Amino acid sequence: MTSKKDDQSRKKLLAYIKETFKEKPFISRVKEIRKQFMIPDDGFKKEENHIKWHHKLCDGKFPDFEKTVKILGQEITLSLPGIASLLSNFITQDIIDFRYIDDGSLIICRDIAHSREMAHMSPVWSKYKEAEDEFYPIAIMINPQTSQRDLLDFIRKNYTSHVKPQLDAYKENNTKLGSVQNKPSEEVYEFIYQNRSLSLNEIAEKLGQQYKLFFDVGHISSIIRIERARRKEV
Repeated sequence: MTSKKDDQSRKKLLAYIKETFKEKPFISRVKEIRKQFMIPDDGFKKEENHIKWHHKLCDGKFPDFEKTVKILGQEITLSLPGIASLLSNFITQDIIDFRYIDDGSLIICRDIAHSREMAHMSPVWSKYKEAEDEFYPIAIMINPQTSQRDLLDFIRKNYTSHVKPQLDAYKENNTKLGSVQNKPSEEVYEFIYQNRSLSLNEIAEKLGQQYKLFFDVGHISSIIRIERARRKEV
């Protein structure tokens, strides 16, 4: 299970998904998929039309749809359980429904023994386990006698030497999930200021592409005002 509290790891994951779904390459790819599978350019707006299309999917009219959705998830480096349903829903109805990844987070707590047993008993659970293992390749194994202090002490003393090298080995092309409203560096302040002639939305998009930082337009506007005042510009 995972904690239902929106800790930093979950906020970071959800922010990454939201911003990825706004990026022009992703939107273009989604429109291509919609055209390929006879879905309106902006998704189904009427539920009855969506249901009719889904009946055709179940009848085998679109045999490659599931595979295409899986590939799209790989393209945006997201293979966590539930992402296929989230992507399918977005492609067909243009809606981001995070209920499909209700347990989605960068860190989860899982009963390994129970999960292994379920994978042997159920083909569906086995597929779920495969997706989970792909998204969470590194595990910290915890004995029932471990206290909170023990766990925090282990992370503090072993993260740099043991955990981080293994995490880095699995990072694809140095892809990193975006920081959530972390304090920008001087380089980022400079980048925003130098691009102040662009619209705030364009600056936000460039920040996501270049720095994987996701700021709303109000935050960007504040940074520009601060930089103008610091440089004594009117």
